[in-house]
Amino acid sequence: MALITCGALAVGAVGCFSSGDGDSGDGGAKGTGLEEALAAAPVSAADEAILYVDVSTTRDLAAKDKKQFSGLWGYGIPELSGHAADPLKEWGFDEKDVETSIVVGNYNARMTGEFDTDALTKAFEEKGYGASDVDGGTRFMKPGDDSTFQVSNSIRVGIHDKDGTGLGLGEPEKSLAGDRVYAAVADCLGDVYYASFYGKVERKGIILLAIGARLAADGTSTETICTVNSSEKAAQSTAIKLRGKTKDGEPYVGSKVTIRDGKTPTVSMTWKNSSEGRRRPGDNNKTLDLPGLLLLGRG
Repeated sequence: MALITCGALAVGAVGCFSSGDGDSGDGGAKGTGLEEALAAAPVSAADEAILYVDVSTTRDLAAKDKKQFSGLWGYGIPELSGHAADPLKEWGFDEKDVETSIVVGNYNARMTGEFDTDALTKAFEEKGYGASDVDGGTRFMKPGDDSTFQVSNSIRVGIHDKDGTGLGLGEPEKSLAGDRVYAAVADCLGDVYYASFYGKVERKGIILLAIGARLAADGTSTETICTVNSSEKAAQSTAIKLRGKTKDGEPYVGSKVTIRDGKTPTVSMTWKNSSEGRRRPGDNNKTLDLPGLLLLGRG
């Protein structure tokens, strides 16, 4: 599963930057769907794998072109990708109720959309969860179960381990949107319909790496990999590795690699998606083609 793979890269690595290396204040700007989602994720989750999904867009794309986009089905909804084939029956909602999702770690998810709170309550109570009031909605907990849920008619939050601490119906005082490094990568990615962040943990001179996909006006999908690098030298090293993937015979042939100036330069590369293997949106989360090259030193 893609989320577990991302988490394997994000968790347990060494060399995390301290909070002083990126402003984590509450001044982060919100504009794109990604930036709004990052504003709901606590800065304490910076070193975890983070997945953002515009679920309504990926749902439409998969319906129109299954060959290219079917791998995105269930993206951002743990109940679909890891637990239940029919979340409407088991959990009181289904994919059509969800607009956006941000997943922290493996299964901790905050979803926005339109939810039937009566259906959600019934599903939780049938599973033995008890309800209590929480600011903005209802919390569900069960003795002996580490999972906690919070719901309203527009937000559903599921927390299953400590990685999800800080997720809630409201926004945290300090969020990933206010983190300088996350903000730089979000700006690099642009208005994406999905993005995978591989944890703010320095590896091979890269502070943070993310891959996101966006749509052009004509509906063409492209993916971009963005890295924030610890130095100009590290950025040049990252760029050289990426350019090696743009040569004849490589899946990203013809792609342009760009370096943005700065104390911690950003390096990016964009390629056009297709239905071919390794070129479908989200394929890198499964193959670790580029993340493995840059973060783990794989050839």
